[in-house]
Amino acid sequence: MSAHGTNYVDLRSNELDPVTARWMDVLQTGYGGQITQSSSTHYQSEWKPELAGFNLDTPSRWKQLGQSEGVDSQITFSGRLIGGCMDTITCLIGTPYAPVEAYLDQYCAEEGTIWYLESCEMNAGDIYRHLWQMRQAGWFAGVTGFMFGRPAGYSDTGDFNFTDALSSALGDMDVPVLYDVDLGHIPPQLTFVNGALGKVAYQNGIGSLEMAFV
Repeated sequence: MSAHGTNYVDLRSNELDPVTARWMDVLQTGYGGQITQSSSTHYQSEWKPELAGFNLDTPSRWKQLGQSEGVDSQITFSGRLIGGCMDTITCLIGTPYAPVEAYLDQYCAEEGTIWYLESCEMNAGDIYRHLWQMRQAGWFAGVTGFMFGRPAGYSDTGDFNFTDALSSALGDMDVPVLYDVDLGHIPPQLTFVNGALGKVAYQNGIGSLEMAFV
């Protein structure tokens, strides 16, 4: 198992926000245990490395692809967690270091998977192409839902934007797609454990992730 969360250097503050502070609780949860993390109230809109902690200055709101803002929405989905930074993991497609299809067959046939993904230094066109490649490689077989972090180092490609990329790559899969999740290079970040059995609950911009280590 591996964990994806806050950079270690960002833990130097004496006082952590409630989302970041859960990293140790997650890593100390043993086999057979479970833990629930909740979405943040604010996120950091601009990187300020001179600060010992985060400057959480912008209200957070998880969003559901295809759902208009202001419209009530409530969903839940579950599956084995798998994911990471697309800039990195997509470089491994087709190599011996990413036997994802074999992993899905062996460990995820019953529960399905939740893919959590984030990007750094990718524009909307890059995000679409990487998701297309992952899908063509069979990585999304059995997926029950997606979670996408707020993209860092991001720009639109002409009039093609982030949600266009998600819709074009995944919109016909008929599974929930959440984005602007507390995940990735924009603080704060939930701590995800690959291989854990996850359950995501979302309602009107607020979300939670329950992980069971079974």
